[in-house]
Amino acid sequence: MTRYQYAARLNSFYARPELFWPGRVAEPDTYELIERAATVDGLTAVDLNFPQQAEDIASAELRTRLD
Repeated sequence: MTRYQYAARLNSFYARPELFWPGRVAEPDTYELIERAATVDGLTAVDLNFPQQAEDIASAELRTRLD
């Protein structure tokens, strides 16, 4: 593990959705935002807005997606 963590707010991945999802009209869900965040080289952590981005998501499933 590196000495420093590189983190970003998950909300930042709502910006410019057309770059990741061409032609997208609907707002991405939490899992899609995690998928987009996973493409950032060196990103080691994300900050979720609670409870908005964790509503109706089982903590075990969220953990699996984040891993």
